[in-house]
Amino acid sequence: MDTKQEIIDYINQKSNNGALLVTGKWGCGKTYLIQNIASNLNNSNEYLAVSISLFGIDSIEVFHNEIKNKVFFSRGFDKTPDKLKKQLNKVKDFALTTSTILGEHFKIAKSINAALTVRWQDFFFVEKFISCYNFANTSENDNKIIKKELILFFDDFERSKIDRIDLMGAINSYSENKNIKVIIIADEDKIKSTNNNDKDNKYEEFKEKLVSRTVQIKYDYQNAIESIVNSYTETTEGYKDFLKTNIETIHKVFTESQVENLRSVKAFITDYERVYTSWHNSNVPLGLEVNVFYMFGAMLFGVKGGFYKEGEYGYIFSDVHSKDLFSKWSSTYELYSIQKWITKGIWDEQVFLDEIQSKFNPLNLGDVEIFLLYSFWDLEQSNIEIGLPEAVQKAYNGELIRDQLISLLQKVHTMKEYSIPLPCIVDYSKIKDGFEKRKKLVLSNQIEEPKRRRFAEKAQIDEEAYNIYKDIENFDKKLYELEPRNRFVGYLNLVDGINSYEFRGKIIGCFDTDLLALFIQRYLKSDNANKRDLCFILMDLSFTDKEYLTIEERKETISNFQKLIKTLLSSDQNDNDFITATINKEFSKRIEEKIQEITDIDKI
Repeated sequence: MDTKQEIIDYINQKSNNGALLVTGKWGCGKTYLIQNIASNLNNSNEYLAVSISLFGIDSIEVFHNEIKNKVFFSRGFDKTPDKLKKQLNKVKDFALTTSTILGEHFKIAKSINAALTVRWQDFFFVEKFISCYNFANTSENDNKIIKKELILFFDDFERSKIDRIDLMGAINSYSENKNIKVIIIADEDKIKSTNNNDKDNKYEEFKEKLVSRTVQIKYDYQNAIESIVNSYTETTEGYKDFLKTNIETIHKVFTESQVENLRSVKAFITDYERVYTSWHNSNVPLGLEVNVFYMFGAMLFGVKGGFYKEGEYGYIFSDVHSKDLFSKWSSTYELYSIQKWITKGIWDEQVFLDEIQSKFNPLNLGDVEIFLLYSFWDLEQSNIEIGLPEAVQKAYNGELIRDQLISLLQKVHTMKEYSIPLPCIVDYSKIKDGFEKRKKLVLSNQIEEPKRRRFAEKAQIDEEAYNIYKDIENFDKKLYELEPRNRFVGYLNLVDGINSYEFRGKIIGCFDTDLLALFIQRYLKSDNANKRDLCFILMDLSFTDKEYLTIEERKETISNFQKLIKTLLSSDQNDNDFITATINKEFSKRIEEKIQEITDIDKI
């Protein structure tokens, strides 16, 4: 039996043996479910369902007054027809003589509140049966006022500021003393996590007295998402129809995210309307919007879940984690303008429009760009026949960035898997040579390599191409070293704006021959104060990380450190300045220690 039916059965049962506790973690849809049940109950003549949020309530007095307020104003008298309002308005002439009429009709005669010198709450009592306006029968001969059985829903139990035991005692006064059906909604894990110091376990003791049954919420997220979409109020015409058409995409990305928070679904569809509006007001075709919609949701749920964020290495680790969660992460389109908005709260419509114009407008793209950019099943045959040979030739020449190269490898594999004829021969050895050319150009700063956003599983590429993909992955590490290495080179070349403290713990790759020559040149030209700074900077750099340095690179680093020691100890400067000689000697000792650190790392 599902949670909704459990609650309804509890309400419909004749006896009242205590409250019902509905528990589930924050954002799983508890409040939404209760609102839906309460709305259905209030449309009948049998029940008056009233929901009271306990969020922030800090005293028992406020608690009881909040219940009176919610019950009093939930009876429907403020929505009576004008004719009846005029009749009921006459109660102001004798309101002070009868608390019964005051209790039934006070909300209609709003002027009474100013006329009375007493608190109306003193004349109104919360009981099991409450007088309500009868919306079902509004003819002259029908009863306008009926008695309904009161059902109290107490939401956000764990967020109340009242002591838990006192709060349960107050709730019990309605459940046990007044025999009113009570449903408590809470995340019981949050309650228990704040009761670790309760040695007498009073919460469990009082819960046993108050609660007759506990129900763990089992929510139908698919129907909940459908309901959220159906109740959405669009700002841009057509957006709600777009949501209905792509409701399976919403459910898919929500399920894959494992966030289980329906508030995130509302944030997703609300925030994306801005993207939808901008795109639909542009001249960019809409064929690929669904893929962007999916990626938008994946990023947003990732941020809500705390696993998609920029770290020390950019979004590398976030992308890897997201790829494992979201099945379409590698085959969709990650837009920088959207990433910036979701992660940093910065929205620039023009940047977004420029980005989709360059990526998704076929008028601006050739067949090779379309072939490499689009998902395979979005391609036309002409894109393959013209685009694939061009892409292969660009790969041979080292002209493809890593995302494009991965796309090429994946599409070639897909074509073979589905026996689709290749319009040209694909030589993986030439592609590997082309990538080697590109790496050298990137590492020598002759060309710039964008961040990689695309990933592939082993099953998505040909076996003979897998070593190329491993090279692409390993190149990530070299690019991670490249920026601090370039900064270090700039520092040695006295480039302005580069500070010595920014190199502490940084990885710059191998201390190769080029760095050795540049370091010695700067060091020998420096005064003693700067010599000491250079010593500290070099010793603060990391050369022991196996993840970023191969055995060969560590050996080359050791060899060049030994050459540096030899240069320091044999420098002519030692003969003319005893302070320089001492600094060089101490520096050499530090380098020896660094060499030992690098040597020891291979023994682990």
